[in-house]
Amino acid sequence: MLNLLNSIKKTILEKKRSLLIHVEGTRSLTCRQPVTNLSTIFIDLALELNLPIIPVKFTGGLPIKPLEKRLDFPLHYTYQNYHLGKAIYPEDIKYIGNLERKNLILKRLNNLGNEKDKNFPNQPDFNFEKEIQSWMKKTEVSEIHAVFYKVLKEIHNPTNEVVRKIC
Repeated sequence: MLNLLNSIKKTILEKKRSLLIHVEGTRSLTCRQPVTNLSTIFIDLALELNLPIIPVKFTGGLPIKPLEKRLDFPLHYTYQNYHLGKAIYPEDIKYIGNLERKNLILKRLNNLGNEKDKNFPNQPDFNFEKEIQSWMKKTEVSEIHAVFYKVLKEIHNPTNEVVRKIC
């Protein structure tokens, strides 16, 4: 973990990158599950590198009834809504305790978008789902490969790099 963290720091500093983290370390199984767990490791990293924390919430891609296993893509390949919260700057949290920091970030995350009992999955894209299933059967590739192929194939005016990757 220490090597990974050092690599992340180096990339952020040298390449001026940002970092998106699923705070619970995994993906939810239902659209009604609030975020309850947050590691202080990445809060400490943001403070160390003097970076703001931007709460981000994805909605619309999960069912109400909890799934048995995690999805790699939104349910039935629907679109997702992305909610960006107000930045939490290092100077606003560096003098408060870890528990207060965590609670502030969790509150900001969970208050984005709709209230949890008003979250619903977005409209399914059954046509895209059929295309993915067909392509998987025809080519014997994984779902991830099939989705990426189909998405890249549908790009209007793809760059030369995209054309090389899908041909």
